[in-house]
Amino acid sequence: MQSIRNNAKYFMRLVRNQVRFIVPPCYPYWTEVLEVQRAQLHSIIEDDRSPNEYQTVCAAVDRLTADCYRDYKLKAHNHLKEHGPSRLYGKLSVEEWQKCIDFFTSPTFVERSTKNKVNRGKAKYLSVHGSKSFSATHYDSVQDKFVEVRETQQTRITFSGVLVDACAIAKEVLKERRRHVRGVGRVLKCTLPP
Repeated sequence: MQSIRNNAKYFMRLVRNQVRFIVPPCYPYWTEVLEVQRAQLHSIIEDDRSPNEYQTVCAAVDRLTADCYRDYKLKAHNHLKEHGPSRLYGKLSVEEWQKCIDFFTSPTFVERSTKNKVNRGKAKYLSVHGSKSFSATHYDSVQDKFVEVRETQQTRITFSGVLVDACAIAKEVLKERRRHVRGVGRVLKCTLPP
């Protein structure tokens, strides 16, 4: 276990390369990969550990390989969409690449892909993988709309001579929210414009 901690980034790279070398990206899920191929990946781990520790490390490697396999499959699918079926992906043989093409063009994969695309489109806020909070993402998305509404209000002022409340514009664009909003976090009662 200590050797993995000290060389974690090298171990992860080794696992990622072994996944690409051993398993073609034509299985729907990591759990459906053949046991023989999964056993080859477990051979990376030394057997001089206690049985309990070995099982823990194997479970961690399984989670890591599942993530690596998902990324590998995604890259292969993007390669197919970008370059077409005539250009092989990575070090895959022609037979393995043909299996991948058959898998990516199968009706079940296409149906699942379209369902997932529709579900991602239903999300109120798109995921930015933790680089920003949902409140900051929402603020950025409505900033252009806020500027547009403000310019419209400024042109109305010149024609009618009526003053416009900036807080009312912000409320119109951002909508009014109070307290804790699920999925967004704590939101103030009144949002002032920049």
